Amino acid sequence: MGKVSSFYIIIFLILCGCFGCSRQLNERLRHVASIMSRTPEEALASLDSIDRKSLGGADQHFYDFLTIKGRDKAYIKHTGDSLYLSVLDYYSKHRGDTLYPEVLYYGGRVYSDLGDYPTALLYFQKSLDLLPEDTEQLELRTRVLTQTGILLTELRLYD
Repeated sequence: MGKVSSFYIIIFLILCGCFGCSRQLNERLRHVASIMSRTPEEALASLDSIDRKSLGGADQHFYDFLTIKGRDKAYIKHTGDSLYLSVLDYYSKHRGDTLYPEVLYYGGRVYSDLGDYPTALLYFQKSLDLLPEDTEQLELRTRVLTQTGILLTELRLYD
């Protein structure tokens, strides 16, 4: 009987250790997200200090999303869409996530940097469709509308 209870105690401690580590990483990702808009360079440096491979599946996609967002906020031009497509694939399967409209917005930003304005406008419109006028994400809605206006002006589609 003593061996069985010792076994359960060891299993319990291992599980606590595992969940403790993953919780710490989640907190680090949340911290990165909280400073992203104010100091994107610092956020990207913090993100680089996190071992992506040690994260769980959802956290890896959140890490990738924060990488895209951080690069955009730091005015680092997007040069490809493979990382974005991976993030989009994950979040389109989790459309109930409050990040989904923002993921679509960054799709627009990625394709805008790549010079593919029609695709960028498509992603901005998809994001806008999920953000009604009375949304709690008013800042995001404003960014989507602003970026849409900039692209339409660039294309000389004033109407």
